Amino acid sequence: MLGWFELAIISAGFWAVGNLVDKFFLHKFFKSEISYQVFSNLTNLIGLVIFYLIFPVEITLEYFCYFT
Repeated sequence: MLGWFELAIISAGFWAVGNLVDKFFLHKFFKSEISYQVFSNLTNLIGLVIFYLIFPVEITLEYFCYFT
């Protein structure tokens, strides 16, 4: 099991790689930040759908219905 220090180093590495990927895509493929944001949100949505298909979640509304 990893300790807190190893997890902190790994998370900083992922953050740095994410920043480098963002900069690469913004300078090479996209004309504006808005088009990159739309692309990023669409890819996140695809990832969310795949995650939901692998790990289905059942949502019950019994705690949200106050007026029943």
